[in-house]
Amino acid sequence: MNARDLMTNYGGRRFLLTVGSGIVCTLLLMEGYLSESIFRDLIIATVAVYISANTFQKYSDNRDKYNTDNKDG
Repeated sequence: MNARDLMTNYGGRRFLLTVGSGIVCTLLLMEGYLSESIFRDLIIATVAVYISANTFQKYSDNRDKYNTDNKDG
């Protein structure tokens, strides 16, 4: 099993990066390097980027599929 298959089994690169960012932010909060408001803002931004990237990928995949299906038409 290669690294790509392993990442896909656990949710993909974007998901693992989002979870990893959340873990790092939580550790920084626990150690006192982040205030609660900065922690909140970082978590909101991380989740917003994850959702936006996922939406953009689905849009791009559907657009490419539509363009490929109608290429001969």
